[in-house]
Amino acid sequence: MLAGVVAAGVLAAPAALEGQGGDGFLFREPRVGVGLRLGYGAPLGPRLAGGDTDIFGFTQELLTINEGDHDAFAFGGEVSLRLSSRVDLVLDLSNEQSEIVSEFRDWVDQDDLPIQQTTTFIRRPLNLSARYFFWDRGRTVSQFAWVPRNWVPYVGAGAGVTWYKFEQDGEFVDFETFEIFADRLNSKGRGFTGQLLAGLQYTIVPNFVLTGEGRYRFGSGEMDGQFVGFDDINLSGLQFTVGLGARF
Repeated sequence: MLAGVVAAGVLAAPAALEGQGGDGFLFREPRVGVGLRLGYGAPLGPRLAGGDTDIFGFTQELLTINEGDHDAFAFGGEVSLRLSSRVDLVLDLSNEQSEIVSEFRDWVDQDDLPIQQTTTFIRRPLNLSARYFFWDRGRTVSQFAWVPRNWVPYVGAGAGVTWYKFEQDGEFVDFETFEIFADRLNSKGRGFTGQLLAGLQYTIVPNFVLTGEGRYRFGSGEMDGQFVGFDDINLSGLQFTVGLGARF
């Protein structure tokens, strides 16, 4: 009986739905979503580096590290709550990590061998954001069916905390004695960050969507450990990802 009512409602829908609906339908509008994202993260700190008190400027001057070397694979996940047909509240966490093997540009050891070290830069932002879709993501047909749109663009903004770790492990030069020593230097902490985002959501089947998204994150964090005295580390960056999401 129920199946007959649903089928009748869908068949009676206006022909215009054929141009805006995805394949199939759900029995109600989804309220919760979960998703995974993979892509590319490009920190802006190394690209905006300058001066001896900026950790990226200091590192790039002494070591064979260039401004794009900290770009890294990015991955993350999110949980979203649908507030309306056009607005979501989203909690997301992601990770970006680069590891660079380098050497001093102008110094070698007593055997004319390079003085090498590995620099690691980890960023883990956690953000709460609002996401606004430019039009309704679907349409209710009769009392028992919700038909999704094929694709919907969106924009959003949010804020949160980014945890970071900056570490250099290997050999270094003491510029007072000119001796070479082995050490592990690190700074870790967190900073308040905001983000702007824009993307496109495409319905694969009613319960699953494919997403392409770009984000701009901005903020900074205080340095500690062996890097006390340096300016705050720049945690700003760009992130481009594709993702797969499920909605219920």
